[in-house]
Amino acid sequence: MTVVKNNGTAVAVVEKVNQVVTAVVVRNPVDRKTKSVNIASDLIEPSNYNARKTFDADALSELAQNINVHGLIQPITVRTRGNRYEIICGERRFRACRMLKLAEIPCIIREVTDEQAYDLSISENLQREDVPPMEAAEAYKQLISTKRYDIPSLALQFGKSEKNIYQMLKLCDLIHGIAKLVKEGKLTASAGIVISKYEKKIQEEILDDRLGKDGTGEWCYISAGMLENKIQSCYTSNLDCYQFDKTKCLKCAHNSNNFDLFAKGSGCGKCTNKKCLSDKQTAYLVEQAQAIALTDPKLTFVGEQYGYENEATQIVKKGGYEFKNVQTYNLHSYPTAPEAPQATDYKKTEDYDKAQAKHNKAQEQYDKQTAHLE
Repeated sequence: MTVVKNNGTAVAVVEKVNQVVTAVVVRNPVDRKTKSVNIASDLIEPSNYNARKTFDADALSELAQNINVHGLIQPITVRTRGNRYEIICGERRFRACRMLKLAEIPCIIREVTDEQAYDLSISENLQREDVPPMEAAEAYKQLISTKRYDIPSLALQFGKSEKNIYQMLKLCDLIHGIAKLVKEGKLTASAGIVISKYEKKIQEEILDDRLGKDGTGEWCYISAGMLENKIQSCYTSNLDCYQFDKTKCLKCAHNSNNFDLFAKGSGCGKCTNKKCLSDKQTAYLVEQAQAIALTDPKLTFVGEQYGYENEATQIVKKGGYEFKNVQTYNLHSYPTAPEAPQATDYKKTEDYDKAQAKHNKAQEQYDKQTAHLE
């Protein structure tokens, strides 16, 4: 063993067969939280609450090779569990050491509660630069579920914006098939966040019709912004196009303006609940039709084409009002009123008079047509 002292830090390098070749760092020997000790690897076991669920085989091999050459620079953190030790932080390093068949592994032993061990394990994983988006989302959700954290406190602890934390949490709202595509890298996290705003039924339609369960659909290869536009075009209706009272819609969960806590929607928003939208529109049309009919007992309603009756038409008919088809009047388009000539457009008075006479005849014909129709 060789020992090197540098600024109060002792580094012990151990070189034995089947034993770790490592640097054991002791910054403060009195503080047990930072003192590293070698523990037999067969006494160490992973915990069941580690946020990291996937371990890339190639990356582990690379880490094992690095440890074999340079030693384990950062010990793993464990806690005692009877006669054994449970990993709090560093399962990836532990797995790499086991690949090297090391008899002992440097560890820092912490005396912590289940809650503290849980938080430390998840927090350590979230501080990695390469943490996969879905794993980060699930880790944030786990911390929120403890009721010891909320979005602002998570943002402060991990140096993220509240919007970033919120968007990552939204990934947990994805149906299994789409979450799987994000985990496999076939769909970007940004695209996943866009889709996560929509209800499960719409997500299922998007997966089946646009993404494909194998991730080869046309929507897998477009930007998140373009994806948002396509979803709105295919699966939503613009509330600004409807005239019924939209007061309740403004706070509705199906209103796109309410999908994102940090969104700045314009107008009334877009509705994803087609059934509710249809019901509101029908009620509005019936109400308007009845109000107009009360002012004119002789009123006749005109439908657009044979064999087609929407729900509003059926309700009005049941009220005893007569309906006639538009074809009864041989009406393909409503007559257009002729435009009156302007004197300033004519150099000669006689030309203007001729134009005026022509207009008067056209006006007479228009009046007869509209009178017949009305």
